[in-house]
Amino acid sequence: MRTATRGARRDEGLGEDSTDVTRRVVYARAPRHLHVQLEIVSPLRDARFGALLDAAFQRAERESRLARELARSYPDFDAGLSLLATDGGEPLGCALFVPRTIRLRGAWVRVAIAAPIGVHPMARRRGVGRFLLQTGLGALKDRGLRGAVVIGASEFYGAFGFESAFNAYVQRVPVHALPTEGDTSSWRGLAERDLAGLPELHARCLAEVDGCERRHAAAIEWESAAPGSYTVVAERAGALEAALRFRVRADVELSECVVAGPAGVDLVLRFLRRLAREHARGRVDTHLPPSHPVARELFRRGAVNETNRLGGAARLAVVDWPGLYTDTAESWLAALERSRVDAVSLGLGGVDHELAREGTRLRVAARRNARSHLAVPPGWSAGLVTGQLDHADLAFAHGADAGLARAFFPGGTPQWSYAPVFEIADE
Repeated sequence: MRTATRGARRDEGLGEDSTDVTRRVVYARAPRHLHVQLEIVSPLRDARFGALLDAAFQRAERESRLARELARSYPDFDAGLSLLATDGGEPLGCALFVPRTIRLRGAWVRVAIAAPIGVHPMARRRGVGRFLLQTGLGALKDRGLRGAVVIGASEFYGAFGFESAFNAYVQRVPVHALPTEGDTSSWRGLAERDLAGLPELHARCLAEVDGCERRHAAAIEWESAAPGSYTVVAERAGALEAALRFRVRADVELSECVVAGPAGVDLVLRFLRRLAREHARGRVDTHLPPSHPVARELFRRGAVNETNRLGGAARLAVVDWPGLYTDTAESWLAALERSRVDAVSLGLGGVDHELAREGTRLRVAARRNARSHLAVPPGWSAGLVTGQLDHADLAFAHGADAGLARAFFPGGTPQWSYAPVFEIADE
């Protein structure tokens, strides 16, 4: 089920093998007690990068393989965001920031995935991870990226502005809720010819989901990477009808799927019934947001929907609030229209920015509007932007103006729909 499509891109402005970035740009100073040099290295060409990740995570060929695959095949890989911290040539820590484009407030916004990041066990508690993260986040704004997404603990990442932002969704589907199996002969393994149509179907099925990635027509974006995980597709009359990624563990698990329409939904449900029968499982678990066409149909059939916040581990840090406001201007202009005010200021990210209508455009200024202002509690900004938190949270817990809060933060179903290559590092 593997394809032969591979693509790679290099940032020619920042040489991969350079060991001196100080003449280009340095965004964070190393702590005084830490004698560290920052190098830009290639996970493909410099064995130190992978060896350090193996040591940091205490397992071989997981995070290190992920870094190599991203460097080798991800179309938007940025060689200048592959950082190695050393002391006298001895590797201390490394960090990879991978540019992605995700949907936020109905618009496509460029961010980075901060992963993998690792510090050698012998170098911990010396400020190495802090230095790498500060440097990487500083570099993102320079490249026009608005922030970073990470899966990690608040104890560390919270100090860098990362806040809980994305949910996890699970549907428990008893086999009797699925249609009888019927004809499933149209399903087959993923082929190179399928790649061109998958990104559009993915964007369409997840159009209402903040955190949905804009995928490329590249094999790395669709091929299954976890052991026992498979990607299959179904077509009818030469047209792609559906694609899904699944694995079988205690239950059949549907990790991701796309459909072209109602016929594709039916194909997916019948194939899930087949998988449950073949593997003698009485239940199927799906990991689709509630707005997904397949999730909607399963809910109608009696599936049980569950939502959790992953313990707050799926986090977003915004490094350029004015840029984010500009990228998502249509949503803020619509909010101004709903609230019937010409200008309002928001305290997102700990900084007040006034948003005002200027004809058909949005004007952003760093100041507080005395008449219309929404204050935001610490740690809430990312969740309000993605819809994980909404107007009811603000009005109930913080006493915000209910009408104004409802206009600007209606809520949503946020989920980071990460590409399957990141399954390499899954537990």
